[in-house]
Amino acid sequence: MTWTILMLVVAVALYVFAGTLLKTDAKKPNPAITYAKDGAKLVAIALLVFGMARTGLGTSHYLTIANPGILRTMAEGMQAQERETAGRDVKNYVRKHSDDMMKNAPIMGNAKGTKTIFVWSTPTCPFVRRVYGELTRVMEADKDVRVVIKEFPIHGEVSEVQARWVLSAKLQSNEKAAELHHKLMTNQFWGENMQDPKVMTIVNKNLRQYAKEVGLDVEKLEAELNNAAVNQELAQVRELAQRFQISGTPYLIIGDQSFPGAVPFQQIMNALK
Repeated sequence: MTWTILMLVVAVALYVFAGTLLKTDAKKPNPAITYAKDGAKLVAIALLVFGMARTGLGTSHYLTIANPGILRTMAEGMQAQERETAGRDVKNYVRKHSDDMMKNAPIMGNAKGTKTIFVWSTPTCPFVRRVYGELTRVMEADKDVRVVIKEFPIHGEVSEVQARWVLSAKLQSNEKAAELHHKLMTNQFWGENMQDPKVMTIVNKNLRQYAKEVGLDVEKLEAELNNAAVNQELAQVRELAQRFQISGTPYLIIGDQSFPGAVPFQQIMNALK
């Protein structure tokens, strides 16, 4: 039984850590490493199947009745270790490149604050909207916090267009770009249905209205939607998403820690400490 359990542990570890141990450059993927990752995962699955078959009902009883939480505990522990390793990579990169990461991005709160939160965001995501409310509370509670918005348009044309409007607004005024971002976060600017054939007409109409309300030069803003700085920022956001393995929104980097998902107020405050 001991050897079988050890085999299962090795199988789970191999499957979970294959991606971490066999890294490749996001810009220039190495086919050999990619095949090695896939091979490692296949070996892990084979070990898991063999281990379960070898012990039959004994292991089944041990894992499902006597100790039903053992595999979950193992998986959670391994995932925590993987997050810690990924977190170190994120931390090291941010420490070296934080100024470049803020260069073309809208900043909310205290733009000169010493406590920085980076958030991969798109207002078409309900979880982003939820965490936006928490971040607003954080900025009210701590006036030394700045929140750097990394526009990550993962929901097609609607989120791509709004991202360009906010980044173009940044060229005129960081404060007004932050106000425009707030408008988009607190209004359903795409109308009633994202699948509406007229959705982009609705989106563009609302974007113009919101930009006008916050005091932006709308004609100049529209003329700069494809500005080099806008394109550079969007490219950087996507490149860093690959580097940090960000697959969705929201994703927060707070100091030396990274948090996928809608992080609550108190957890953000604790991370800032």
